[in-house]
Amino acid sequence: MNTLASNSEAVSFSVQMHRASPSWVADLVDENLVVDVPLGFFKPAWGFWTSSKQADETSEWSRYAKQYEGRRKLRNFEFEVIGSPRVLVLRGDDDVDAALAHYGGERYGVEDLLEAGDYSPEGVERHARSKMAFAAAWRAITSDFDAAHVPSTFSRGGALRSWDAESTVWFRPATFLRKLP
Repeated sequence: MNTLASNSEAVSFSVQMHRASPSWVADLVDENLVVDVPLGFFKPAWGFWTSSKQADETSEWSRYAKQYEGRRKLRNFEFEVIGSPRVLVLRGDDDVDAALAHYGGERYGVEDLLEAGDYSPEGVERHARSKMAFAAAWRAITSDFDAAHVPSTFSRGGALRSWDAESTVWFRPATFLRKLP
């Protein structure tokens, strides 16, 4: 069995929310703006980000982001998910490790480097290769999947420490999202 297949599943999405300036016209495009930058964390540097609408008309992301918005006035735009997107679900290091193994890389972050206390040229090189593997994996993931989703219950440490809240990054938003009035 493909180890990555165990990380993908049909996700039942509620209305998706995206927070932006009130003047945004909400035109979605399926451009592949892949940034070829080595990342020190397992999160793509591109894509269209949403979070699921909750019963209180907010999302985990909008509640989290409000503390950083200051005086900027942003609003929530709502989208319904259409079609059957191929979604990579990431809950923690095991899922990230499976994705990296599938695409030929390994996770060796700063915390691993510090814990190992291996500041030799080989240890630093291993960390650099890991960052390059993150970027290469995301390039491949965007080819194999339409979105990556981190659910409400996920490990906020390790590889997913930079994902702040339940969210989905869409690689083909114009194909799978439709703006609601």
